[in-house]
Amino acid sequence: MEDRFVYRLATETQWRQSQAAGQIMKTALDERDGFIHLSTAGQLVLTANMHFSAEPVLHALLFDRHDLEARLKWENVPGRWDKMPHYYGDLYLKDVQKSFQMDRNPGGSFGIMTQGAI
Repeated sequence: MEDRFVYRLATETQWRQSQAAGQIMKTALDERDGFIHLSTAGQLVLTANMHFSAEPVLHALLFDRHDLEARLKWENVPGRWDKMPHYYGDLYLKDVQKSFQMDRNPGGSFGIMTQGAI
């Protein structure tokens, strides 16, 4: 994989809880699967629309994959054509390089990100 960065999608509530805790909050899906679900830049919009379409606000948290390499695995996921990054461990707020708020297209789907501040 050549992407330098990987992204964690977080709802507004998850992002606020993560900021308060200093740790990226795991979802029920993460707990069930035993890893934190991440995406590459090329996977981000599709993942947002597949799993977060009902969320009014969605944040993308950027991580340098080289900082995560020891516990980062690229794995096949049913229904996806490319391997997805999965992190086997805990992620911390200090590891977030940047945060972005996902924009919505006129039709309501998520599209390009706008840069935000941590």
